[in-house]
Amino acid sequence: MRNQVGFLKLVTFAAIFGLAACQPSEKVIIKESAASPAQGLPDPSQAGGSDTGGENGIGCSDNKTCGPLESFQEDIFDKEEFKTFINPILQKLGKIYRPLAADLIHISRDRRWYFVPVELDKLPAHNIGVGFQTDQLALHKKQEIWISTIFYDKMEMRKRAILLLHEMVMGVRLMRFQNQLDHCLSEAADHLIDGGEEGDYRFARSVCMRDSGSGILDPRSIDLDGEDHSNIRDLTKMLMDNLDKTDSAELKAWIKSRNFRDYKDL
Repeated sequence: MRNQVGFLKLVTFAAIFGLAACQPSEKVIIKESAASPAQGLPDPSQAGGSDTGGENGIGCSDNKTCGPLESFQEDIFDKEEFKTFINPILQKLGKIYRPLAADLIHISRDRRWYFVPVELDKLPAHNIGVGFQTDQLALHKKQEIWISTIFYDKMEMRKRAILLLHEMVMGVRLMRFQNQLDHCLSEAADHLIDGGEEGDYRFARSVCMRDSGSGILDPRSIDLDGEDHSNIRDLTKMLMDNLDKTDSAELKAWIKSRNFRDYKDL
């Protein structure tokens, strides 16, 4: 009898070990925190939640890149690829269709742009309107854009500019999910077209803050389909390569026919 009990214990242990050993390993993309909870502090991973908070970090398995999330935030208009390729586009666009130029300037300045040394979670191929797997170069939220420097740093300058412009155009598409304040701030960016005065822009922003209600984000979740992503790629290509061949009437017709953005004059 004792031998049977021992045998059962051995079989049970082997089964449990086998299950644990066969679980697929997961690749950690972005860590929730750089360190485990200190002894005596509540563990946020425990069921029931936690009323504690703490800083998040990225790349902390590598001392060269470890840092809190905000340390990876950058101003894209200070980047050489922005100055070389995107600024001239915005100047030309300001003469063709100012509302779109203002939107793009607004996205470049008012969104938080993070350049992080990690791989990003992939979107399903069918969600972006293609039939093959792709590398996830960037992820876009309502107020944040995350770009993987693992891929970004390998690109030549012009392709970096295309990626930045693509995310700016996506930001324009996502304006339909933004609140009244964000729309007002975008209109204020018109003051920066054609090298406008920063002071006028700042004053217009202060009026928005005073008169346009709460800064609380629109509660609707982002919902883009394959056609949206295809249109974003089309408009990015048009702005990057064909703007000299495009006039105001054609650009406005393109935006209206695809219901890309609800500008007042369309």
